[in-house]
Amino acid sequence: MLSGESKPAQGASGRPTIAILPFKNMSSDPENEYFSDGITEELITSLSAIDGLKVISRTSVMQYKNSTKGVIEIARELSTDTLVEGSVRKAANRVRIAVELIDGRDEGHIWTQTYDKQLDDIFAVQSEIAEKVVEALKVELLNSERRILEKAPTSSAEAYTLYLKGRYFWNRADKQGFEEAIRFYEKSVEQDPTFALGYAGLANTMVGMARVGFVRPATAYPKALTSVLRALELNPDLGEAHAVLGTVLFSYKRDPVRGEEELRRAIALNPSYAAAHMWYSNLLLSVGRPPEALAEAEKAVQLDPLSAIANMFLGTTLFYLREYDKAIEQLERTTRMSPKYVVPQIMLVQTLVGKSMYAEALKVVEDPLLQGLLPLHRKLMTAFVYAAMGKKDESRGLMAEVEAGFDKEVLSPYWLARVRFLLDDKDAGFNWLERACRDDDYWLTRMGIDSERDAVRSDQRYVAMLQKIGLSQTTVPETREQATKEDRAERLASNLLKSGYRRVENKLSIILGEIVAFQLVAYNRVTSEYIVCDYCEGATKATIDKFIDKLKELASSNFKYQVRMGVMLSEREVPSDVKEYAEKHVGSKYALLVVSDPDEAGSYLN
Repeated sequence: MLSGESKPAQGASGRPTIAILPFKNMSSDPENEYFSDGITEELITSLSAIDGLKVISRTSVMQYKNSTKGVIEIARELSTDTLVEGSVRKAANRVRIAVELIDGRDEGHIWTQTYDKQLDDIFAVQSEIAEKVVEALKVELLNSERRILEKAPTSSAEAYTLYLKGRYFWNRADKQGFEEAIRFYEKSVEQDPTFALGYAGLANTMVGMARVGFVRPATAYPKALTSVLRALELNPDLGEAHAVLGTVLFSYKRDPVRGEEELRRAIALNPSYAAAHMWYSNLLLSVGRPPEALAEAEKAVQLDPLSAIANMFLGTTLFYLREYDKAIEQLERTTRMSPKYVVPQIMLVQTLVGKSMYAEALKVVEDPLLQGLLPLHRKLMTAFVYAAMGKKDESRGLMAEVEAGFDKEVLSPYWLARVRFLLDDKDAGFNWLERACRDDDYWLTRMGIDSERDAVRSDQRYVAMLQKIGLSQTTVPETREQATKEDRAERLASNLLKSGYRRVENKLSIILGEIVAFQLVAYNRVTSEYIVCDYCEGATKATIDKFIDKLKELASSNFKYQVRMGVMLSEREVPSDVKEYAEKHVGSKYALLVVSDPDEAGSYLN
């Protein structure tokens, strides 16, 4: 029954925050652990699609599996208002699920229920649990969200069971676990070829293997792309699939514009999906928008506070904002959380080098507890530190060993290029960049913002490579304050993009004001498009000519993305001859937006 006495607390965002603690496996067979974990994850996924809820991600809550900590302590550590606890007993085709919704402040029970069902009824049970939680927390459930909760992902209980086994092994995050996950995901879609989640799981696993370095990206990404497109063909509203597609489009297809669109779509569909915020943070950082990247990284950590990946992205963003002390603290915490995770170890070395703390950087490289760094990784990172501190002979000696053994470990060609550039070995550096491009090296996306580019940024090979991978030369601000100031234009563009496409039918919306557009050019920032617009009731032919001249100036700059121009006119205030002039000189080639109310036009710029 629902209890009206315990009112859930509101988080800082104004939304109730909830954590789904790992359901206990009460089955006699310990191998059914995959099923109880799967129920936990599916409930997290379902509730994450509710915009009115903030849901703590799976990585963080799984830290409390078999924990003896009390509810109040866990709630405090996760900064959550309420928690769900439960147990699962599975025997043959029968399932018994007991679930409790608990107030994290005083351990008061808000709602409890027990279900005894056939395995075929599992989706209806999960849907009812999710809806009862939403009802108890007094969150308004939109019709679209209700349809998502009630929609069964597959009609095959066997396909679903195989999928849960795939998720169980995927969460191990080691090579054998990923390989087992692929095997079970493939079996799940063989059982039900219309099972979108199975294809999304396959894609997610291939991307994970490429990111961690278990397989070369050039092998993994094509398979991931095929699987994720099939998933979206079957279920266009699958947020997880949109997130995977976004990162594949960016990292593999070198298309940051479409990648950003997909990641935004993923976040819109599933606001509490921490991985989408992580990957979006990575994209924003790589295209030179660190303040936005920082905001997304912070959201990811709020949603998944105990995730090493989320914490790594936050530390990385702080590094590129040159907040080295904060970055070091964050990355050291991350390496302690996951000693086998190589990326934060690499970023910690890079951050210490950025602060000229070379001895400390070498200690990280040599630390035997950081197991993510394999032997050649350690030699490569030592060569990087030596090159940065001016010990070029020692660095070149190590690089010779690394290059000779390159095929023995899954190393990043991009990192070899970085060291070569530090050593002023430009030709060798560009050779490794070409190899990084052929290998679809994940690290290559940082090419526009890493400091080694300063030695080669005027080299036409560097400019050509940036264009080849879908990036442009970017300027990373010196401080967070400067970044925030410069980023106002980018945020305005983003807001207008979201409101414009929603409110203007069959018209190309106006995105950027004149000052905004040319501020961005001055900062040499990357975005999907620049649209210069004139918004005023008193537009004249001279105004339109001025904008056309500025458009030509913009188009002739080094900016390589699509450039568009729009003139926003008020239907009531602008003379008919000016409108005709605008249609002839602007509308034929660019974009013309005529609004009936000047206040409506002004709202785009507010």
